[in-house]
Amino acid sequence: MRRRLSTHQHFCAISARTPGSARIYIPAEDLRRFGVTEDDLRDGNRSDAFLQLMRFEAARARSFYNESAPLLDLIHPRSRSSLWR
Repeated sequence: MRRRLSTHQHFCAISARTPGSARIYIPAEDLRRFGVTEDDLRDGNRSDAFLQLMRFEAARARSFYNESAPLLDLIHPRSRSSLWR
């Protein structure tokens, strides 16, 4: 689960940092909710709506990490490092 969450964060970071990128990895429903368009992302528009969207995505990722923390106890200590590769 942590790998998937890390991937989510990475994709959001790519979307946020790569103006002109052909791919957008932020869910369309989140873009609509915050009033951010694909063109805003491609053009690097750092509007208030964009910043709110990024805060939302970061909070979502944090909540996923926090929610999954108890699952680490189910994984043998020697195997845990494979979760972050």
